[in-house]
Amino acid sequence: MLDAQGAPVPAFGNGDGIQEYPPEFWNQFFAMDVDANGRILLADQDPDLPIKRLLPDGSLDESFGVGGYAAAPELADVQALAIAPDGAIIAAGQLAADYAAANEIPVGSLGVIKFEGSAGPDIPLDTLFEGGFEP
Repeated sequence: MLDAQGAPVPAFGNGDGIQEYPPEFWNQFFAMDVDANGRILLADQDPDLPIKRLLPDGSLDESFGVGGYAAAPELADVQALAIAPDGAIIAAGQLAADYAAANEIPVGSLGVIKFEGSAGPDIPLDTLFEGGFEP
């Protein structure tokens, strides 16, 4: 993390502005956003498609989802994240094939999902939009 002048922020990570994670912590992250409280949201491209929330110092926020992770199984991959004015999390990406088939949506369609809450063990999902876009 860098400050406005481009210098590392000592309060982030290990005191040098860098937070290190074990190799199994990430696969490949695709999207990032920061909420009004400085918490960092990251969408990882991994088999379980977790969205992870980190505290402002870069450590995992275990009050989010289940131990810091939340999943969006309706999406094959999360390609974008945004935070709504009410603090809810919006995730967008390609719909999962089984979800598309069960709802008679063309395979390859895109979807946007809103997480109703931003913390806690159970985050209900509300589908806001399903576009019938061909891949």
